Order: sequence, then C-alpha cells, then structure tokens
Amino acid sequence: MDMEKAPPRQKALYSAMEEIADVHGKFDQTTGNEGAHYVSPSPFAGTGMQCSNCYFYEGPRACEIVDGDIAPDAVCKLWLIPQELLTATEKAYQAILAR
Repeated sequence: MDMEKAPPRQKALYSAMEEIADVHGKFDQTTGNEGAHYVSPSPFAGTGMQCSNCYFYEGPRACEIVDGDIAPDAVCKLWLIPQELLTATEKAYQAILAR
C-alpha cells in the first residue's frame, strides 16, 4: 500500500514501528507486553478495520511488524489504515463493542 498519500502522523508512526521491528524484532501475536493483541477474525472487519487494509500488511498472510500467519480479515492494536478504507462512524464502533 502506498504511504505517499498518508497523513504526516501516519507516516511518522509507520517509520517508528518499522524501526522498532527492525531493531527489536517483530511483535508477537499475544496480548503480552511484546504482543500486537492480534485477533482473527476482526470484530471490526465490516468497518474496514482489518489487516488487508493496513499499511503494514504484506500479503499473502504476512505483516511487516507482526510475526506469524496473518489473516487478511484479522486486526491488531498496531494497525495503520487509510481513512478512506475505514467505513464506520464512532457510533457504529460503539454498537459493535456493545455486542
């Protein structure tokens, strides 16, 4: 995915996370302090919040900064997704969380 159109904050986060993964290794998928809190499938996939929409997703089933098998419809706490691929409003996210 092309980072050229990303806003400055996302570009900075992308660079920082890439550097962290380069220096310290990829994050694991767990909820521990070294983990990305990876969840498959994403409870938010219908809103565009999924790995296949993330700048870090390398496909097929790989991520630049999270180790292991990465499902396209999964999500983790480290996602960087272009705004135009996020389709839900805050109200919709709250409804999903209330399930």
